[in-house]
Amino acid sequence: MPKNAKNGKLSQDVNSVQVTTKKAQKEKGYKDKGMGRFLVSFDWAIKRMLRSKANFPVIEGLLTVILNEKVTIIEIIEGESNQERVDDKYNRVDVAIKDSKGKIIIVEIQSCKDKHFVKRLAYGTSKVITERMERGSKYEKVAKVISIAILFYAAGTKGADCIYGSNEFINLRTGDKIELTAKQKRHYNVESLKEVFPEYYLLVVENFNNVAKTSLDEWLYFLKNEKIEDTFTAPGLKEAKEILDSSKLDDVEYKEYCNYQDYCRRLVGMQEAAYDDGMYRGLKDGMKKGIEKGIEKGIEKGIEKGIEKGIEKGIEKGRGERNQEIAEKLLDVLDNETIAKKTGLSIEDIEKLREVK
Repeated sequence: MPKNAKNGKLSQDVNSVQVTTKKAQKEKGYKDKGMGRFLVSFDWAIKRMLRSKANFPVIEGLLTVILNEKVTIIEIIEGESNQERVDDKYNRVDVAIKDSKGKIIIVEIQSCKDKHFVKRLAYGTSKVITERMERGSKYEKVAKVISIAILFYAAGTKGADCIYGSNEFINLRTGDKIELTAKQKRHYNVESLKEVFPEYYLLVVENFNNVAKTSLDEWLYFLKNEKIEDTFTAPGLKEAKEILDSSKLDDVEYKEYCNYQDYCRRLVGMQEAAYDDGMYRGLKDGMKKGIEKGIEKGIEKGIEKGIEKGIEKGIEKGRGERNQEIAEKLLDVLDNETIAKKTGLSIEDIEKLREVK
């Protein structure tokens, strides 16, 4: 065998060993960190990995399940709303989709981790609409927006894990719902007012009971647990299991993801600390105000009772003095027993009056 050929084979073998070693080191790195292989959280992925056209099937699957119709992503909308920040607790992406009827709709997908999510939704849809409007455009160009929020804060949701919201217009006189005229339906190319205004879908993962019976359940299970079972068949989850595998992350992405997870943990910690501090201050202030109110009420009651007792004692004393005056006037004309009956004084009191007189 030629010397260079032998060296060439040796070189290939060495390269192969190096590649295998790097992969093994990466796998070992995950184990050393206590992570193992895992699925990247969806709320992080929507801002980064899922922006690639090749990965659109994951988001398309989620939208198909939520909207209950097949949709296709046309593009990721670039704008201020989609700017990336490491500490962005409102991970969000805006996409233009085409529904089963061929209509173009703007969908805002975001994850919210704090209690102000309701106002955040209102702000988000307003911002999407205004960002899509070109200067001087007619109002008929206002985009239809659907907002999908993955919520990690369950307050106010009354245990619901899936919530839908839309605009309604009501006749205040009759209570009847206002509908579009036939002419308006043709002009706007819609069937109802809710198709003009933003619609909201809230996925409250904290409230999900981990029982996956439907496609929506399977997505909620994944969003809550960052796991996809082999039996799951919901649109988009097969692709998500492949695309979001942590072993696909390069070193930079892995570090970014770890930093994001650390940030989320710190955020939860700060929220819990703020809650505990608020509870402590509330109890402390409440006890202080309670004691002050109790003292105030006690003084008020004491004064009231004192006045009442004083009047009672005064009346009693006045009555006693009056009876004594009457008894003194009767000493010369009546005996002690008769005076006692007339005035209510005791025999002893009358005898003392006679001694003084």
